[in-house]
Amino acid sequence: MDKGLLSDRPLLNRYDPMIILLLLSLALTALLLMWHYGNFGVNAEIYYNGELIKTVPLKTDSLSELGEGYPNMTYMVSEGRIRVISSDCRDKVCIRSGTIRSSYKTIVCLPNRVVIKVEQIRENNDNDNDIDVIL
Repeated sequence: MDKGLLSDRPLLNRYDPMIILLLLSLALTALLLMWHYGNFGVNAEIYYNGELIKTVPLKTDSLSELGEGYPNMTYMVSEGRIRVISSDCRDKVCIRSGTIRSSYKTIVCLPNRVVIKVEQIRENNDNDNDIDVIL
């Protein structure tokens, strides 16, 4: 009797667990390398209404506010990371965003129209004419 798509063979063969384990270990290695050698910034940029209002060095620990004429927001720089510790917005998402130290994450406060992001470190000299790949 023909079973069509259903058969008596097992769902996985004996090599499938090894292949799955190999792929998971490669993915974990890639994540660890990205975390360890990631684009950690030297400065944080603070934008209000899309305009850059401050550039904050991440080397020195500090506690500061945005300043006069801007929303009431306090940020803290510690150990090369920046975070918002107080804000007058309603939802406090910016505070719950935690610390950032790489260009992969941003802190956004929509009610106050404030964005904090870390400058990406550029290895080359901003020369866009460099060759990326030769096929």
